[in-house]
Amino acid sequence: MSAAHLRRVDPQWSLDSAEYLSETVSTLRKQLATMITDTQTATPTRQTVEQTLLGVIMLGMSTSWHGTSGLGLEHIQGSRALFQRYIYRRTSSDVSPSEWPKLSFYLGLQAYWESIASFLLDQDMDQLDNLHAACTSLPVEANQVNPWTGVDSTLWVLLAKAGCLVRKRRTLLLHKRTQISENTDEELESHMQLINQEALALEAQILSYTTPDVSRFEATEDNRTIISHLELIARCCRYAALLELYQAFSSTCDVTAGLRILMTTNGAWLSEPVAQTHLAVPHAYRALALGMLMILRSIPRHSNTKCLHALFLLIAGSALSAGPIGPGRHEQPPLQYSVGLSSDSAEKIVSPSCAVIVTRASSITCEPLRFWREFVQERMTYLEGAINLDGMRRIKEILNKVWDYNDSLASSSGELANRDLVGFVHWIDIMEAYELEFLF
Repeated sequence: MSAAHLRRVDPQWSLDSAEYLSETVSTLRKQLATMITDTQTATPTRQTVEQTLLGVIMLGMSTSWHGTSGLGLEHIQGSRALFQRYIYRRTSSDVSPSEWPKLSFYLGLQAYWESIASFLLDQDMDQLDNLHAACTSLPVEANQVNPWTGVDSTLWVLLAKAGCLVRKRRTLLLHKRTQISENTDEELESHMQLINQEALALEAQILSYTTPDVSRFEATEDNRTIISHLELIARCCRYAALLELYQAFSSTCDVTAGLRILMTTNGAWLSEPVAQTHLAVPHAYRALALGMLMILRSIPRHSNTKCLHALFLLIAGSALSAGPIGPGRHEQPPLQYSVGLSSDSAEKIVSPSCAVIVTRASSITCEPLRFWREFVQERMTYLEGAINLDGMRRIKEILNKVWDYNDSLASSSGELANRDLVGFVHWIDIMEAYELEFLF
């Protein structure tokens, strides 16, 4: 991994990077073969399973760092099989408190990888059921701060499930457009009804899920990765899962009702007057997107949570598209918006009022839109320099192409025909059309 990262600074490391990658794959292959043999004669040791699991996950997550070596998604099935064995050994008997930190670590590591991979792979959501069950079955005391998922791994699993459903719906719609047989059309419609039911069930899970009490967590002893930053990341994760779900299933889910539930269950951060505010569907999308961006803006750039920001910036940023404006639609100037908010002031905003979010979202005109897009671009440029992985550049390119496409569509069309953002491109479509897949 270090050689692959150094390759970005000095191309001379490319050969070393490839050699280390080849050696890693060879070593893991031997370990897996040994484990398979051991299961026929004896039970592999706990240490062997743990080391192999960690190796496979880290290999899969970092394969894309090695230039033209692909994304590493071919390793995810092996990781799941190892993970199931690891979890079975832990849940089939009582787990001592001394093992909780390690168990929490592996749960978070797998959950993070699954959340990114879910937007890249076409797969059924039930592939994540074992991981979801493992996360939710942990004792409250077993939850630990995780370097990949912060204070809550379950929310990352829910985000992964949302990614699975978004891709599944996208695939079904593509098949529907290319099929002419009535029988095939009926079959696809049946599948669509099933996926709509899954979306409703997932929405209920996301809205009703309660995050762990962060006051229980030990201090991180890192002033650049404080618990409050990780708590904000958890909120972003919930918003991201809902935003992806609502954009794909706005005709199935009651987006406005869902947003009101979210407002009332977030306590002081979301005020009761806002819970009574009616939002049209496109504005509800923007409320979630801007809520995510305001939270990310409240986290200092130098926070060590920055490695977790890129996916959220992509999901929220891609929703910052100008809505189609047709006859009879009049945009009112935002009542509580100040584009000139200074960076110093922004850093002090820890829990921005949702009244501001809704007001901004309900009347997002050219200036606010430009302001938030520039914020996303500035943060992505910073991440590109700080993290120095090609995935950051790809995300920037995806965002620019999404904005260009949707802005062009908005300027040439009138009112939306229905509650869905018909014709608006999703960032997954751009990513695949221009071969900008990423994994980090």
